[in-house]
Amino acid sequence: MSPTTSLTCPFTLRAAMKEAQWSVVALQGSRRCPTAQTVQVSGFPVTTRHDRQRVDGPPRRPVTRIRGMIDNGGPVVAFHAVNHTGIGHVSRQTALARYVRQRHADITPVVMSPCAALREVADDLPTLALPYVPDVRMYPPRLSRAVDSAIGSTLAALQPAVLVYDHIAWPSLRQVADARGIAQVLCLRPRRDHGAFLFGMESPAPYMDLIYVPEFPDEHAELRDMLAETRSEVIWTGPVHRQPVFTEGEVRVRLGAEADTKVCVVLSGGGSGMDSQKFLQACLTAFHRMDAEGLLVVLLVGPLMQGQVSIPARFPHALQVQRGGIGVPDLLSCADVVLCRGGYGSMNETAAIGARVLAYPADRGIDDQGKRVSQFAERGVCEMIVSLDPQVLGEQIGTALLAGRRKGMELPTSGLERLADRIAQLAH
Repeated sequence: MSPTTSLTCPFTLRAAMKEAQWSVVALQGSRRCPTAQTVQVSGFPVTTRHDRQRVDGPPRRPVTRIRGMIDNGGPVVAFHAVNHTGIGHVSRQTALARYVRQRHADITPVVMSPCAALREVADDLPTLALPYVPDVRMYPPRLSRAVDSAIGSTLAALQPAVLVYDHIAWPSLRQVADARGIAQVLCLRPRRDHGAFLFGMESPAPYMDLIYVPEFPDEHAELRDMLAETRSEVIWTGPVHRQPVFTEGEVRVRLGAEADTKVCVVLSGGGSGMDSQKFLQACLTAFHRMDAEGLLVVLLVGPLMQGQVSIPARFPHALQVQRGGIGVPDLLSCADVVLCRGGYGSMNETAAIGARVLAYPADRGIDDQGKRVSQFAERGVCEMIVSLDPQVLGEQIGTALLAGRRKGMELPTSGLERLADRIAQLAH
């Protein structure tokens, strides 16, 4: 018998653009909505999720086929998430899209992204899969022009009244939006290079009708002052993140956890790098050396995670491995201790609950996770993981378990309400 059991998390990257088949998914089947259909643009076949039968027919006008599935008589607001290796941007855009739809029922949100886990994360929201433009631009100019043309055709078919970017505004999208008079909104999350980003030659700020920052202005005085210099309309919303759907009790029943069971959730993060595997392995090894009783360890693996981690032989605690697409906030709501990285979504979703949070920031280029974790530690809602040494980490987990749950952080919603109302105003 092997001393370890390998858990392999396959990574499937669908071709971003295959024979120019761009699809819009309306009302993706989920716990919120059990029905779904996929409609492909430019006369390609229609596939229903229920019978998987392909029905060939004559080409139809893309405008009719897209809007016929999602049109509720009101304006369309497109939410664009730039990333394709993680789910942080998509998660934030889906959270905002749901809030806008909840507050303004006449608006139809559509989430657009090259993220391979787009449909899984967006769940019940209409989605539009896009190619990853920076990757495509590594190919010959002819293909790049084809992508630009496809983006233009897609926006022409979708006819959004507002286009909301998360963090980065693709030049191809921005140029088409400018030409068609589409209102543009940019989510500007604090970053290491925000000075160069705001005032550089290719800055998108001058083209935006509105910029919103999903943070508190008092914690980012430098960015606040820079934004004032741009003379742009700016709304500071505070954190924008997903919310639980089920109650703590309902989640515990689904996990099979008794009321006195201590639940520890380990988040891999949405990315797929080796550092995520190293973090997961270190956490498993630390739990393996702990002798606490009545412990349930839930390993929440990101939907884009690849590679493998090894479960130590004779693991002493109950262990569940779950895929972390939708439902992450639900699992966090019943956790006693959460171990995570320092990403925006992970930190804000865990801060909103009552768990003890232990965070180990990752190196993510322009995203300063170390600074974010330090800010959350100053608020008293998390602790920095001192070391990934199994003995040291195990002791820190044990201390957090003894401390018990804390009070969840309640956040004001006035900024988010202002943003939703302003987007609706631009849409009309």
